[in-house]
Amino acid sequence: MSSLLNIGLTGLYAAQAQLTTTSHNISNAATPGYHRQSVQQSNAQPLLKGGSFFGQGTAVDSVQRSYSQYLESQVMLSDNRRAEYAAYNQQVSQIDNLLADPKVGLAPAMADFFAAVQDVSANPTNIASRQAMLSTGESLVGRFGDLNGRLDDISKGVDADIDATVTSINSYARQIAEFNQRIIDSRAVSGGATANDLYDLRDKAVAELNQLVRVTTLPQDDGSISVFIGNGQRLVLGNDAAQLGTAPGAGEGGGIGITLIGRDGTASPLSETLLAGGSLGGMLAFRREQLASTRTSLNDIATSLASAFNAQHRLGLDLDGKLGRDFFTIGGSGQIGMAFTDPTLVAAAGGVIASTPPGNVGSMRISDVRLTGVSSDAAGTALKFPSLTYTFNKAGNQFEISGASAGFLPTSFDYDPVRDAGSGATVQLSGPGGVSLSFKISGIPDVNADTGVADSFTLSDNAGGVADSRNAALLGALQTTKLMVNDASGKPTATLNNAYAQLVSKLGNKAREVQTGEKAQDALLAQAKATRDSVSGVNLDEEAANLVRFQQAYQASARVMSVAQTLFDTMLAIGR
Repeated sequence: MSSLLNIGLTGLYAAQAQLTTTSHNISNAATPGYHRQSVQQSNAQPLLKGGSFFGQGTAVDSVQRSYSQYLESQVMLSDNRRAEYAAYNQQVSQIDNLLADPKVGLAPAMADFFAAVQDVSANPTNIASRQAMLSTGESLVGRFGDLNGRLDDISKGVDADIDATVTSINSYARQIAEFNQRIIDSRAVSGGATANDLYDLRDKAVAELNQLVRVTTLPQDDGSISVFIGNGQRLVLGNDAAQLGTAPGAGEGGGIGITLIGRDGTASPLSETLLAGGSLGGMLAFRREQLASTRTSLNDIATSLASAFNAQHRLGLDLDGKLGRDFFTIGGSGQIGMAFTDPTLVAAAGGVIASTPPGNVGSMRISDVRLTGVSSDAAGTALKFPSLTYTFNKAGNQFEISGASAGFLPTSFDYDPVRDAGSGATVQLSGPGGVSLSFKISGIPDVNADTGVADSFTLSDNAGGVADSRNAALLGALQTTKLMVNDASGKPTATLNNAYAQLVSKLGNKAREVQTGEKAQDALLAQAKATRDSVSGVNLDEEAANLVRFQQAYQASARVMSVAQTLFDTMLAIGR
């Protein structure tokens, strides 16, 4: 009877273990990171009796969790990429929205400024127009400053997020190391049995760490795991967790840098390439690929605008007949400002004018007269330009200077009326003190048949030409002049607006790329989780059925024990 009683007892114990495990599964059906557990049974060692082997019931071997390393790796990979895209997208969208905004972006401010320049070109003596040019210039400078300030804010925000992420990575590293030690201890006291719930808790910590930075794990014989992050940097080994730190200004582009804290407390810089993946990798990649380049592009646009505008402005004359000075100031870091606030200092007039005497008989025309250079220290001073007269030598098909050249060259230049009359010819002159100019000559010069006087023209100072607006027109033309994005030969290929549009387009394309990547990874993650959960997840319908089945097994085992008790009582009664 004792054998029958023991068999019933083993069944009772096995059914109880199954009921306990099933209840544990049901209670943790919604617990993140939980893996379904199941009781592993085997039949007990049979007993030889009367020439036959009789079973001795069942044995509970272990409680195992449903776990697939391959499926977990697929979930981890998709989740890591999703987190990387999400972090990148969150940051790049801020810049994309900022620069593309039709109200706060750079394009409307540049349009307003150049519209004001054109207005000065139409009304060169109007003080209100000149003041409007200065005001819109100030607004443009302010817009550059606002954009750079917003980029600074974004940069500080990224640094703060990186710092917080490093703190979280350290926390998870310590948790994993502690779980490693608890698992090692549990295996030691249980003879190697697996503490499933500790494994789940450790895997959950690893999964959450994986959302922050790419994680690779390596199982060890003692039940612990070694954890490596990024492209191979060791983070956890057994119960030892390395710690990361941050260093202001030590990162790529001058942002916050990441360090590895040694046992002696010394901090060694870590290359950003070692910390790929996850939200940390996404933020580092954004900072490296977009934030720094966007700031550089904006500064390039600002300095290109200011440099070209200053150079042309210095070649014009203000209302006092003095050479223009710098319109913008340029910092060492690419920031620009206004160089003056007096509207009379706007150099709208051309520095040199051309005139032809009334006795000319040909169709010669002199146009597009402009200064192309002055000495660097000439700003704000009167232009020292002599009166130069060139007379046509019909026999030699050339113009020759009449009188003193005042050091200007060339003193003569070829001009073939047959060849050059239609398209014209551009002539370059240079003189003392760095002064240079160009002009275009077209038409057919001739000689007065009555007087024998050849056609001529004179170049002279335009100090009194306050109503002249040629330089303002040239300043306005900078809006459509190619000043940026040099090709292989060093020739500019893009206007200021084109360069800004390219920047906005680049950011927009990147924003759409990472948005698409995030959505794709969301879908892949959902698929990977569904596949994993089909193996490791808790199915409540299945567990409910198991409850009924194991309850019946428990009741049947109890019935076996009851029968054994009844038989034993019967035998005792016979003996009395």
